[in-house]
Amino acid sequence: MRELISAILKTGSSGVASIFFNIVANKILAVFLGPIYFGILTVFRQLQQTLVGFATFGGKTAIIEGISSKKNEDEQLRYQSVTVLAIFSFTVITVIAFWILAPKLAESYLDDSSPVAVRNIRLISIPLISNVLYFLISSILNGYREIGRIALLAGLVALMNATVAFPLTLFYPTENYFPLVIYLFAGNFTSFLLGVYFLWYKRKKPFLTFKLKWNEETKKYLFHFLSFSVLIALGTFILNGYISWIQAILAKNKTLAYAGFFMVAWTFSPRYLNLVLNSFGTYYLPTLIKKKTTEEKNELIWSVQRISLIMILPLIVGMMLFREEVLLILYSEKYLTALSVISVMLVGDFFKVISWTFGINVLANADTKFFFLKEFTISSVFMAGSYVSITYFDRFDGIGYAYLVMYVLNALILIIYSVKKYGYKLNKRVATTALFSLTLISLTFFVFIFYGALNGFIPRVIWLVLSATVALTFINSDERAKAIEFVRKKIKR
Repeated sequence: MRELISAILKTGSSGVASIFFNIVANKILAVFLGPIYFGILTVFRQLQQTLVGFATFGGKTAIIEGISSKKNEDEQLRYQSVTVLAIFSFTVITVIAFWILAPKLAESYLDDSSPVAVRNIRLISIPLISNVLYFLISSILNGYREIGRIALLAGLVALMNATVAFPLTLFYPTENYFPLVIYLFAGNFTSFLLGVYFLWYKRKKPFLTFKLKWNEETKKYLFHFLSFSVLIALGTFILNGYISWIQAILAKNKTLAYAGFFMVAWTFSPRYLNLVLNSFGTYYLPTLIKKKTTEEKNELIWSVQRISLIMILPLIVGMMLFREEVLLILYSEKYLTALSVISVMLVGDFFKVISWTFGINVLANADTKFFFLKEFTISSVFMAGSYVSITYFDRFDGIGYAYLVMYVLNALILIIYSVKKYGYKLNKRVATTALFSLTLISLTFFVFIFYGALNGFIPRVIWLVLSATVALTFINSDERAKAIEFVRKKIKR
């Protein structure tokens, strides 16, 4: 419990700073760029994320697992170097393929196949490289459980984004998208350089050693990385590909602005969910990998699940009650169209948190085949629901309901599979917490959103306080006392 609280404290403070700086950056871009150019930025960002999935083979978990499981520093460094060189090779292949496919991508996403549009699409390969470098250094540090430093790197990315945002807007309107590329490049590359410094000067480890021989050990490390990451990468790529496809469908069936509205909704949840999930993530995965017995893993999983539910309940309810105000703070009134999707997605976020806890467990057990099949199934359900809603019913809010169905299905699959496959026992205390939380979230949705009742400021504040009070009742007196004592000791240090 103490290690878990320590991880939350280390990443939580940086997470708040990251959220603040990201809010500043998005507010500036949303107001000064407008829906069209902001939509283009979201298309660029999503394409970049999809390409990063290709280039890195979704290998974050494989890197963390490989480094965490190695017995000595020499083995850790060799495995680390093998994965870095492998990902460098994949990145080169990805960039070449991307340049070849650029004309078709420009026509699909920008509805423009002119030389200028093709050139603008190809510019994405520049921030792709910086994103891959940041991906590598953050994954390596996570493998060494450098929780505080990972949080600092994430905060630096957000700070750089906020710093670059306003100068970027001075270049628009223009047909040249190079300033967007600088915006996507700056934060990741700066954090990569700081991460290399942390790795070398704090842990006395290089980012990469070239003292590698092509021998059986190197082959073993490469095979382990690929066997662990390929199916995970395919599953992640499918979802990212579907998101890009939905953007393209919206751009063609509605306007490019709707591609931006969709990404506003899609990125709304991570802005507050990551405050909780990132607080656990850097600690949870490497710690779970080191657990040897089913009993130890079972105890850790349910502890993380319960604490995450306690923390997320008032956050989800608060976002539901003040979703419009939050959206206006993050963007502007021009983006209120996204609310119809966000409102339903917020219910899905509850199931997303449950899914996350058990999903990490699947990855820690290297059950990549199941992970891929599960990701393919739920992503296809989401894509099919979104496509039918947009194309046949012209319902933009249908994307939100498809999102809800996807994560309900995801949570059910993961819980049933974890109990049957790994022999984990259901925890009545966590089940009670989940049931009360879901009831309160459902009531909030139907009363305040679906029926639009009690939408005054005072009733909303009272309901939020009630939700926070209910969440606190899930923590017993001993746990509160231990947590307060631990925090006091940390502050005195």
